[in-house]
Amino acid sequence: MSEKDTPATLVSEGKALVKPIYEDAAQSTLREVSTVVSSITRAALSPVRILASLANERADMLEASLLERLRGTPKNELVDPPGHVALPALLGIAANQDEDLLRNMYLDLLAASMDRRRAGEVHPAYVKLVGEMSPSDALLLKSVSNGVPGFNAFVVHRSNGEMVSSYRGAPFFLLDTSTASWRSVNRSVENLVRLGLFTTDHELRYPRDHYDELRDSETVKAAAHDLQCDAVMVAPTLKQGLSRLRYEEPDHWMILCRTALHPTSMGRSLGKLLSLEVPEPPSSES
Repeated sequence: MSEKDTPATLVSEGKALVKPIYEDAAQSTLREVSTVVSSITRAALSPVRILASLANERADMLEASLLERLRGTPKNELVDPPGHVALPALLGIAANQDEDLLRNMYLDLLAASMDRRRAGEVHPAYVKLVGEMSPSDALLLKSVSNGVPGFNAFVVHRSNGEMVSSYRGAPFFLLDTSTASWRSVNRSVENLVRLGLFTTDHELRYPRDHYDELRDSETVKAAAHDLQCDAVMVAPTLKQGLSRLRYEEPDHWMILCRTALHPTSMGRSLGKLLSLEVPEPPSSES
């Protein structure tokens, strides 16, 4: 065995060969880790970057908006906003520069938290609630501030006069939905009910002509068409509606039962802070 082929020499050469391979692999791994850490850091700092952008580019507009809202507040009533309201509100303002409704809602909450007389009414959850709303939800929040009449819709399919299936379709309310589809409006209704800002009340009644207007509206007509219903009926309950169906009548029906949508106490409280007029719901009628 030559001197070059001795075990010691082979081991030494092996180490010399493995070292650059190991270093290359280690450097590659470090580069990958660095990339991941960099991405995480950027994501973690994104709120700070948003606030920095807001401070640099929108400070004057933000200051003017707050001054307008605090114009009637005495100087001795001005306080620093608490961080748990200010930070998420500022982030919301920065994230909604192109959505006037949502941005103004954050501004209203921030301004209220700077007024000693109202600061205690600004629950941190209110800022989070606005964060879970879409612009369509905000429009709905304004449009139902007085409570609105509506229907719970049930879709009924029959065959040879016998009921094959029935299911709850969607609620409809007397709203200005000229710029939104009935499905979009219903998603907003469901979300605001989920957030605890609105509730439905089957005992809350409005004048009959309000329900007639809703029954004949383009919204209900469009929904009946989309759900493949040949006819629409208004009935106190689904059971009473089914009892009115006759053998010779169409097999695909939409049965509408009266209901109403109105703000909860939380919805009214939030609405007042947001400068939205949200009075008490109308009294029940017999």
